[in-house]
Amino acid sequence: MEAPATRRYDRLLKPALYADAGIAGFWRVEPGRLTPVLRAYELHGAGYHLRHGTEGAEPIKLDAPYPVRVTPAAWA
Repeated sequence: MEAPATRRYDRLLKPALYADAGIAGFWRVEPGRLTPVLRAYELHGAGYHLRHGTEGAEPIKLDAPYPVRVTPAAWA
């Protein structure tokens, strides 16, 4: 289980630091209802926007930072 301080750090501080550094995107993997949840963010202007969010056994194809297929249920 993730501590509240860690959750704030991952959701607030890290994205701000990444954006300041010009990092084009990042993924965050968190516990979901049944399987892990993948959220892929892309830099737009001074902040990030959610590009993809997925959970479960269906593979998803992502193009950034490079073409890859992922299946979050396989990570459980």
